[in-house]
Parts: sequence; C-alpha cells; structure tokens
Amino acid sequence: MPQVDYNFKKTFDVAYQIDYCRKNKDKLTPQSAVNFLKSLDTDFNDTILVIGAAFGFIVEEWIKQGYKNVFALDTSAWIQQEKKNNATVEIYNIDITSTIGKQEAKALIDGAKFNWAISENVLTILSDKECVILTNSMKILSKNVVHLVQCKSEKQEKRFPHNWKSKEEWELFLPNTTIVDLNDLIMPYFGGTMKVKIESILHDNDQIVVEYIDPYGHENARIALGIPAPITAEKLKTSLANHGPAIMDRFVKKHERVTNPIEFNIEEVNALIGTTIEVELPEPPEPKEKKTPIKNEIY
Repeated sequence: MPQVDYNFKKTFDVAYQIDYCRKNKDKLTPQSAVNFLKSLDTDFNDTILVIGAAFGFIVEEWIKQGYKNVFALDTSAWIQQEKKNNATVEIYNIDITSTIGKQEAKALIDGAKFNWAISENVLTILSDKECVILTNSMKILSKNVVHLVQCKSEKQEKRFPHNWKSKEEWELFLPNTTIVDLNDLIMPYFGGTMKVKIESILHDNDQIVVEYIDPYGHENARIALGIPAPITAEKLKTSLANHGPAIMDRFVKKHERVTNPIEFNIEEVNALIGTTIEVELPEPPEPKEKKTPIKNEIY
C-alpha cells in the first residue's frame, strides 16, 4: 500500500501547500522544472511517458516547448474525477505495474518502447518494494528511466510520513536510473534565462531590499542585497543576476546588516521599479562519479 493516499484533494493541498487546481497552475509548475527536460539528451520527437502526472500541468509546458509525443498517466481517483475541469491534456488512468497496464501503455505508441519514462514525485509516497516494482515496470516500457523526486530534508521528515531518502540513497537503491531532486529545481542551477519583475526597492542607511514577483508567482518576496557602494542600477542588475538561484524561491527574512552605510543613485535605482530583469542562470555542474549500488534484496 502507498505511504500516502492521493485519491483525495486534501492530500494534494496539504502536500503542495496550495489549493491544487488549474488556477494555481503557474505556481505548481516552476519554469525550472519545465526546463529540466532540456537538460536530458531528449529530442522533440521522443516518446515520453509521465507517471503520476496529476493534471498534466508540466506535460502541457513540455508540449508547448515542442515535445510532440508526451503521454500523462495518473491513477488517483480524485485526479480522474476532476481532470475535465483542470487538465487540457489527456490523463490516462493506467497503472503500469499491472500486466494490462503495461499493455495499455504500449498501445499508446503502437507497441513500441518509449524513449523516456519519467515519474513525477511518486517515489516518496510508495514503500521501498513498490518503488522497485514501479522502476522495473518503467524499465520494461522505456529505454531511459527518470525519477523526479523531492529528496529528504529534516523539515519534510517531520511533516509528512513519506518515504524520504537523499538523492544519493535513491541512486544507490534504484541503480541504472536518473534521479532528479526537485529541491534542485526549486533552486535551479540549470543554464538559461529567467525573468524577475521588480515591484519595489526599499533602502535606508545600511541595507537595500528588493521586493519582486518571481516565476512561481510569489508576490512581495524579498531579498536583501549587500552591494558595494556606490549603488547604481547596473550594480543592482548584476547582483540580481548573481542571486538568480536564490531569487527563484527563497524568502529572505533575516540578513546580516552591513557595517558601512551604502550609497546609491536613488533616481537610477528607483527607475528599475516595475521593470523585468532577465537573470542568466549558471550551467549544470559536471555529473558526479557514480557510486557502487548497494545490494537490494527486493530485486
């Protein structure tokens, strides 16, 4: 049995800390998570099977990017009940861990093997045995297996009774698969450009605080910047670019106050209010050397 029952709307709302529905699609689909597919060796003509797609919000975005053959699966009773009101792509009620489910999945592409099978935040709600069964089923259906999973943190372990593991633990437990930590996508390191709209700029004798709307849709998010004097509009833009990953989803509530009063050209800085700054994100780091898989008695 799964660790958590996602057949009810309340489970989605609690897990994602938001009213899980179409009106909140943009908040539930960060651009960094959408762009991650490009970081894989994918082609727009690849066949892609997405397991646990919910209302298919991320699938919608991948199709907009140009991917032509993306198929969304979800067996949640609530998702199937409400998909007409929330989904714009077909959400197939297919359980690929069953024999008939594998047959139904293969039938989507005339019996061929998918190029990619991607689970979307599914592993943590399954037992270890179920994770292995799901992964083996994905390997039967696809040439490449990817798990999008929110890896463990102390805060998460206290709040939710999920199957929490670190990225390294998942990689050892499920060898020959690609593990993508959703926490890395919340604070993205993938190359590309994101846009940050500056709402207001506050300043006093020893700090400058920028309020902005980020790509998640968080309003009045704040970040305190320590910028060497004198402050200019160009320095502010550079500092925002350097803070790109943090700006995405970090609410700065505490910060060290600089000892020297800062100087700024108030006209130039205030001219940035209401503008949108493009922030270049760094490229992905080099892949780490793979560790020797641990022996898994379930296999």
